[in-house]
Amino acid sequence: MNMYFIQLEQCDSIVKTGLISASVHHGYGTALFYNYKQLPIQRMLDFDFLCGREKPSVAGIINPGAEGFQNLFFGQEEIPIPVHSA
Repeated sequence: MNMYFIQLEQCDSIVKTGLISASVHHGYGTALFYNYKQLPIQRMLDFDFLCGREKPSVAGIINPGAEGFQNLFFGQEEIPIPVHSA
């Protein structure tokens, strides 16, 4: 598994070089995760926070056999992420 870590000052240069879509960087895009894997979801929320997004890009989690909410951190604030079974 390859892991990529991006420092805060690199966020704008990544958008300018096209590695990340500008619409995602500026808070317009959202994502659904399939199956609950806490670490990748938390890392995406951390990246959003460090890049200055006002809202997290994780819209929800699709996890067959589970419903409800999963609490994760966006900065220092704990936020509920909806979990759907399908």
